[in-house]
Amino acid sequence: MIMSGLQVALKMPKKTAEEIKRREAAMQEGLKQAVGVPLALAEKISVLWSSLKQMVLYGNIGCKSDAQVAAKALETAVYGAYYNVLINLKDISDEAFKVATQRRVSELLQEAKDSVTTILDAAEKRT
Repeated sequence: MIMSGLQVALKMPKKTAEEIKRREAAMQEGLKQAVGVPLALAEKISVLWSSLKQMVLYGNIGCKSDAQVAAKALETAVYGAYYNVLINLKDISDEAFKVATQRRVSELLQEAKDSVTTILDAAEKRT
């Protein structure tokens, strides 16, 4: 089994002040890595919106429902990534990292909301 940086940090000794300091630093790094995974997912999804919009506007009308479902699935994935980032951000002590990450994940969530609305509206207009 591969352990995450956070799992490794939690197993580190914490008897001396130096051990506690090293463990806390490792935990903070592990939390940043944990935040990075869902944030990267939301970033990758961000790249897909434009293509999906084009498919809805100009693609085979018989695939309309597939595109609608894809839009909702992508939006749901971004929501999942958003909440996963937030749950891990609360324990990170680096305020600049927290603010920048919160801002970015919020932008990606808003992009997902806007994109899914645009895609579903465009799909409804196609006959």
